[in-house]
Amino acid sequence: MWRSARERGRRTEPGQAATEFALIATALIALIFGVVDVAYAIYAYNTVCYAASSAIRYASLNGASSSSPATSTSVQSLVMSLANGLNATSKCPASGAKALCASTTFNPNNSAGSTVTIVVTYDFQPFGPFLPSAVLALSSTRQMTIPD
Repeated sequence: MWRSARERGRRTEPGQAATEFALIATALIALIFGVVDVAYAIYAYNTVCYAASSAIRYASLNGASSSSPATSTSVQSLVMSLANGLNATSKCPASGAKALCASTTFNPNNSAGSTVTIVVTYDFQPFGPFLPSAVLALSSTRQMTIPD
C-alpha cells in the first residue's frame, strides 16, 4: 500500500531536502524581519502622535498666565520623556537615524487666545538587515488655542 520513492521507481537526490529548506528558510526569515520592522514603524508612529497630542495639551494649558509657562525647551523635554521607547536622540531639526524633534510655535505669543502649533518629527530607521540605510520620516502636527 505505502511504498517508498525507491520502490515506486523515483530517484531521490541526496541533499535535496536541505536545499529546499535553505530556500524556504531564507524567504521566511526575510518575511519575519519585514513584519517586525513594519510593526515597529507603526509603534513609532503611534508614539510620535501620542507625544504630539500630549505636548499640545501641555503647551496650551501652560500659557503665559500659568505659574510655569511652556517653552520650546520644556515641550521638547516632555516629548523626549514620552518617546523613551524609541531610543531617540534629541536633535532639531530632525536629521539622521533616530532623531526626534518637537518644534513649538506660538502665534503671536503664549498668552490666552493665541494659537500654539507643535510638530513632532522622528526619523525611523528599520533594524532589519535588508534596508540598512533607509530612513523614514514620521511626523505629527497638532494645533490648539490657548484658553483664557
